[in-house]
Amino acid sequence: MNEIIYSFQIIVPFFLLGAFGYLVKYLGIIDEDFINKGLTLSFNFIFPIMVFKKIYTANIVSGFNAEVFIFGLIVYISMIVLGIVVAAIYSNDNFKRGSIACGIFKSNFVVIGMPIIESMYGPEASVNFAALTPFLIPVYNVASVIAYTIFSPSPSQKKLSVKEILLTIMKNPFIISVAAASFIRLLHIRIPGIFVKCVSDLSSMATPFALILVGGMLELNDVKHNLRDSITTCLFRLILFPLAAVCIAIYMGFRNEALMTILLLTGAPTAVSNAAFAKNMKGDHKLAGEITMLSMFLFTFTIFLFILVLKFVHLI
Repeated sequence: MNEIIYSFQIIVPFFLLGAFGYLVKYLGIIDEDFINKGLTLSFNFIFPIMVFKKIYTANIVSGFNAEVFIFGLIVYISMIVLGIVVAAIYSNDNFKRGSIACGIFKSNFVVIGMPIIESMYGPEASVNFAALTPFLIPVYNVASVIAYTIFSPSPSQKKLSVKEILLTIMKNPFIISVAAASFIRLLHIRIPGIFVKCVSDLSSMATPFALILVGGMLELNDVKHNLRDSITTCLFRLILFPLAAVCIAIYMGFRNEALMTILLLTGAPTAVSNAAFAKNMKGDHKLAGEITMLSMFLFTFTIFLFILVLKFVHLI
């Protein structure tokens, strides 16, 4: 019973914030324009600010785990390769393949993973997420371009050059945030307290604001479209890949926050940005959006069960 209560206490607040977003959208208090602008604000400014704050204020020496970092990097790259392979085998429609592949490997680990692990183990436990961010964001951005390019539905699909890919990565707000925070820490530059307070205030609103927006994006009538493809993608995204990664991590001796880092890295829902990326790359953006929404909904149950079982066997 204690394990069930513990799991509910971790997950239910995130679910309620999403439900609140759905409610205010349903009541007409917010609309699509608000959500789109909110997502732009959140993912271009507020979340990068949160990542900056975590790197700037974290005790990286005491919190960083090199084994978790290396294992997480290897596991995530493996997910990318397997995601592309699964998409190629499962579907014979190139228009859908890119969205399915990215739906499998493009994770919302920063948005969802950091707050969950912090709520369980405290702010220092998210250091490994912060350390992985500058490596995984360019990796999955490059992988997304590759996936949509090799699964091009037509010869006229735009092919990006190496220069364009690198420029896109360098302009990513998360990369800029991580680079700035790392630079400031390496040079031991002290930021005035008034600015640190401002950064902390913005950082604290990142997760609640994003979850309200994601809840507002949910259109229950849209989920029925491409339901088989969405469910198959979520099966790999939320169950099969995280289950395999967690089993290997347990065998290697990972426990507590280290094990939760691997679970959330591999088992977080599909990134909210996937639909916009699919549209830009001439992929099936409607399928990409449905995968994101369904994965957000199902994640509430899958992460609850993972936490429940791992807590019951005293691994977290």
